[in-house]
Amino acid sequence: MNTLEVDWRMTWKPTLDVMPWRSIKCTGRGDKMLFMKSNIARNSYEVMVTDLHTIWYESLSESQIKKRMASLNPKIEAPLDTVMSHLKSIIGTQDEGTHYSITFPKPLVVAGIGGSEDEKILLNIRSKLLEVKFIWKINGDTSFPSMFVKHVTEPLMLVVSELTRRQEHLMEIIAKKDKQIEDYKEQGAKCSRKNLETSKFEDTEFNTLMNMSEEFEEAIKLGITHSFKPDVSEAYKQIMMKKAWLERPVEDPPAKSSTTSSVPSLMDETFDKRMPPSLLDLDLGLGAIRLPGRRADGMLDSQMVLFYSGWS
Repeated sequence: MNTLEVDWRMTWKPTLDVMPWRSIKCTGRGDKMLFMKSNIARNSYEVMVTDLHTIWYESLSESQIKKRMASLNPKIEAPLDTVMSHLKSIIGTQDEGTHYSITFPKPLVVAGIGGSEDEKILLNIRSKLLEVKFIWKINGDTSFPSMFVKHVTEPLMLVVSELTRRQEHLMEIIAKKDKQIEDYKEQGAKCSRKNLETSKFEDTEFNTLMNMSEEFEEAIKLGITHSFKPDVSEAYKQIMMKKAWLERPVEDPPAKSSTTSSVPSLMDETFDKRMPPSLLDLDLGLGAIRLPGRRADGMLDSQMVLFYSGWS
């Protein structure tokens, strides 16, 4: 990472794009898994919810948050900073004691990416703030299919690509470690404990073993519920931050001021047209000298440089 990118990261404000998805536990949705991502700022927020078919989105400004707070929690008086901090804890992480339930104010008409313009989702959140019952509702509108590509399809493909690159790099490191161990053995070194000894790593054998293991079957049974573990979520965030850096608007460098002299060039074919006619041919006792201009063969007069003094 270069210095420019480090400086950019220090001033750049994270957007919803870079926030990783997380699975949420809720009632009212049957067996289908839901995922949510959010960007909770100081006085506003953005929230997305998806079932991997449809994306619902809500964005609230400071005034809208205050209005909803007064409507849903009239008995709670708390400064905006406290409210936003609590929203971050119940929306961003789903702390213990936070309960989600989902309803659909309008029925699902179309099943598929993007869905119907009439689809809406209502995410009800119940928790406690200052030991008082706290209620929040997220009213999500169906987003466009392009949002699904931007926030789901493309990021997940980038994660797969990056994790593949990291695995390949890890394989190279393991191969080097095996050579290092082999070198130690050739010099007479021995492992102090037999249970620590390992055989030489073979990636083909490893992949076959993983495909045949019981853990592989269990992982498939669990499905997508464990898709975003902490290390994967961090990788997702770093990948999307790198993407934001690469796609940042770059200002064009300021144009350099012209330092070209206003004195006409001797090669300027229009120079003779700016000269007084009386100066075009002079007799200095050395014969007639034609100062500016060219001869018929296009070459400059060999004598004219003797007289030029820079008319503008």
